[in-house]
Amino acid sequence: MIAVDSLPGRLKHRIPEPIRRRARRWRNLRAARGASAQEVWARGADAEIAILREWLRTQGGRFPGDYRFRLDPESVLQEDITRHLNGVGRSVRILDVGAGPLTFLGKRWPGHDLELAAVDALADQYDALLAEYGVTPPVRTRRCDSERLPDLFPPGSFDMACASYTIDHSYDPLRAIRQMVAVVRPGGVVLLQHYPDEAENEVYGGQHQWNLDWAGGDCILWRPGRRWSLRRELAGQATVTGAKADSLVTTVITKLGGRIAGGVAAP
Repeated sequence: MIAVDSLPGRLKHRIPEPIRRRARRWRNLRAARGASAQEVWARGADAEIAILREWLRTQGGRFPGDYRFRLDPESVLQEDITRHLNGVGRSVRILDVGAGPLTFLGKRWPGHDLELAAVDALADQYDALLAEYGVTPPVRTRRCDSERLPDLFPPGSFDMACASYTIDHSYDPLRAIRQMVAVVRPGGVVLLQHYPDEAENEVYGGQHQWNLDWAGGDCILWRPGRRWSLRRELAGQATVTGAKADSLVTTVITKLGGRIAGGVAAP
């Protein structure tokens, strides 16, 4: 394959964008060969930090409302979260996995005592960014790889574990999902929300190394050369329901055993 980026500018820009995208995809996949998944993940960390620095500097950029919501200690937990928690008691514990510097979750749920925890593998770097811009988060993100959640939390610690737009960044996404299942209680829910096939969309650049899609009544986790069915991988441990709608893959994993929370049907 021709190294498109090595061509003179006047020639490179004559090449149709689909061909340039295929070339970038090939180059990125080739660069990952021979490196461990953790090494590839680490190489992409600087780009993630740069994106978050700009997001903090501009206070949300094109989405200032989202930025204000994340900083508001009175923000209310979103309905698309609470509907998967019908039947829980008054006290509710939720974990945001891959939360970034400011969890996206609302901080209150009227009628409930809500306790939030947030973790991210880059939490130390995010803390430095928050200090740089004088931001104090309502919920401080703690340092923990998504693949190592039991290092911080005993099994069954949470009613729900959420991961939004982050599993595709993991160095071992199947392990990360299994760890989320481990730290929710029997009957608890793991909620995954991601753009479909995001690594393909990003031509495997940076930390975008994995794809999630909903097909054939199943959530499929894949990249070239690897493919997993979540229903098959979690059989005997959890049920898997979900859907792909409005350019979003939503997967609801309900841990087996004990009391099952209501409202976990496919969205």
